[in-house]
Amino acid sequence: MTRDIALNLISHLHAGDQVALFQFTGRIELLQDWTSDQSLVERALRSKLHSGKGTRLAPAIARAAAELQKQPFGSRHIVIIGDGVDVPAWAGYHEMMKALSPGEAEAQAERATMMQATQELSATRAAVYVISYQELAREIFDGERPKHGANDGIRFDPAMKRLNKAYQTAMQKSGERLTALAQETGGRLLMGTSPEEMVAEGVEVARDIGAQYVITYKPKRPLASAPPDEYRHLNIVARRVGLHLRSRRGYVVNGGY
Repeated sequence: MTRDIALNLISHLHAGDQVALFQFTGRIELLQDWTSDQSLVERALRSKLHSGKGTRLAPAIARAAAELQKQPFGSRHIVIIGDGVDVPAWAGYHEMMKALSPGEAEAQAERATMMQATQELSATRAAVYVISYQELAREIFDGERPKHGANDGIRFDPAMKRLNKAYQTAMQKSGERLTALAQETGGRLLMGTSPEEMVAEGVEVARDIGAQYVITYKPKRPLASAPPDEYRHLNIVARRVGLHLRSRRGYVVNGGY
């Protein structure tokens, strides 16, 4: 399904758009380096994408930010397909529960790591789009939608029930973080309730990417007078009635430039 979402998105981008493709599981893998050849990206999606074990979002965001910094400034975007929940590779029940419901010290460390990755991403001035499995997974957990390949019958497994509940709670928290990230950068978070809807969301993201533009302005307080890493808020308003805009909420001044 992730492959189908990405393929649909790629096929609706404009000719000449530069794309790099990463997979983040227990490790981050470059599946296709920057290219404007859509056929290379499609080939990588069909031949190199795999299910993997575990997920780690913060390092993936940091790696994406580093790769974007290699590209010229302009209309930059990151598209994340997933639910944003970090889980260890090859984890048993107790390891999984600990990862989904960490103690205060572990949770604080995770927040610090994500904050650092988000700051690095903010410096790229990229818009973040998230196509999330959260709502579809919730329906499966709640029994509203059958899990693919599941057998019929009544099951009662208290441990699995606790694990499912912990995962749903973790998805809710990650969804809030990803929503804030998307809104802050001028992107969107989309949560389809069916495989067909999620695949179609790839087209929506591609359309938004194609409709974006870059604007500049002269600040009242010169950037040269700003301390490094100062954050400046933005508020962009359209004069045309009925026009809806999404824009980043601010930017980081790097080194006074």
